[in-house]
Amino acid sequence: MKLSETEAEAAIKRFQEFLRFETISATAPSTGAYVKCANFLKQELEAVQKVGSENGKSDSLLKNIHFLPEAPDHSPVVVAHWPGKDPTLPVLLLNSHYDVVPADLEAWTVPPFGAERSSDGKIYGRGTQDMKCVCMQYIEGIRKLHQTRPEWQPERDIYLTFVPDEEIGGNGMAAFLDSDLYKYKLPGIVLAL
Repeated sequence: MKLSETEAEAAIKRFQEFLRFETISATAPSTGAYVKCANFLKQELEAVQKVGSENGKSDSLLKNIHFLPEAPDHSPVVVAHWPGKDPTLPVLLLNSHYDVVPADLEAWTVPPFGAERSSDGKIYGRGTQDMKCVCMQYIEGIRKLHQTRPEWQPERDIYLTFVPDEEIGGNGMAAFLDSDLYKYKLPGIVLAL
């Protein structure tokens, strides 16, 4: 499922927008950067949901896109549910984090949150590899799948989680593990990536 040139350019633009959130673990809870970034992720997931509904197959769409209630308001955990054919099977968890470590401005030749694109197509910015790229890969992969095969539904439920503060201990994942969703609603997790 190769992206067209137009689709690829749109995906790159979304990635660049995502990289510009200064989600530095040590400061983002107090600056509001986590909240702004989490809202962006939620909007992108909702846009994927809309793509699928436009293709007319609502039972294979992302559902229940929300902030995990057990996470602090200043450090949202974004959750989305992709229903599978058999909800009794243990789920697949696609987890990623949207926080980054501090950037030493003296060590950068470009602004670390500028998400600048070089003439050869490389994008430079804090988080391009660890780990904002994975957040967007999950979203873009599902977006393309919904566009090309709207009738496709996974065998088991898939949950996507986007957590803050992985770089400083993982309180977002701890909130997920302490959540009603994890403790009482999931039939287990077969694999977490």
